[in-house]
Formats: sequence, structure tokens, C-alpha cells
Amino acid sequence: MCSKLHACADGAGGILRLIASPGHHADLRYATALAAGLPACDAALDRGYVSVALRAAFAAKGCTVHTPPKRGMVDPPDWDPTLYARRHHVENLFSGLKDWVRLALRRDKTRRSWMGFAHLAATIISLRIAASGHKPRKARFITRLLPAVVLSAIYRRLAAS
Repeated sequence: MCSKLHACADGAGGILRLIASPGHHADLRYATALAAGLPACDAALDRGYVSVALRAAFAAKGCTVHTPPKRGMVDPPDWDPTLYARRHHVENLFSGLKDWVRLALRRDKTRRSWMGFAHLAATIISLRIAASGHKPRKARFITRLLPAVVLSAIYRRLAAS
């Protein structure tokens, strides 16, 4: 299975949305799907998501994109390096997801079971962040966490399939 995982996270690194895509698709295709339904915010995107059209779409929704321009870009847009530096929370999130060997090595046969386990791992990571009491300086979103009873039910359902 050749897939990529796209994630939208809040300021503390809690996962708001996960999307899987085929490995050969460009990241830019999935940026609007990741941000759909989220309130206006300051977005620090990876360079793979940078384009003039995407910046315009985010600006229409009231979002400000703080991503460094691509090298050699004519008329580069303004961006805030200090806000972009806080992207390390997202990189830490992906590092945490890669700690789950089943996700990193894509051991599941179907995308559905792989995404089910990705959501389970993301929920556990979000619970760990909430338990640590980490508060971001400027949180724009609130992550909704599942109670432990729902988590155990999800795990039993995944184990049965």
C-alpha cells in the first residue's frame, strides 16, 4: 500500500483531522479538505501546500497563511517566521505517529484498516497531550477527545476486523 497521511493539528499538536491519499498525488490537492469546516486561523503549512490559489482560498475564509515561499518564487508573500517555527508541534505529531510500527510500515492490507488504526493512534496521542496539561501559547482550535470507554470499543472493533 503506497499512501500518504495528511494531518491538521491545533497549536498544541492535537490532531483535528486525518486524510489519507495515494502516494503519487501532490499534497496540495488535499489542503482545502484538511481545512474545511475549521474556523478562521493562522495556518502554518508545509511547503508542499504552498500556492497562490491556496493562499487566496484561505484568505477568502479569513485565514492567514504563514509558510515560507518556495525558492525562486516571483513576488513572495509575507509570512511570520516565529509562527511558522511553531510547526514543530506538527512534526512532533508525525514523529509520534511513526512510533506506531503498524502505521510507519503500513502493515494493514486495506486503507480502511490503516486509517482506522491511524485514528486510534491519533486519539491516544491527543489524550497524552491533554493529560500532560500542555497549553499552547495561542491555540486556535479545540480538540475533542474521545472518552476511554469509546477508545476501548474502537480498539475491540479494530482487533475483530
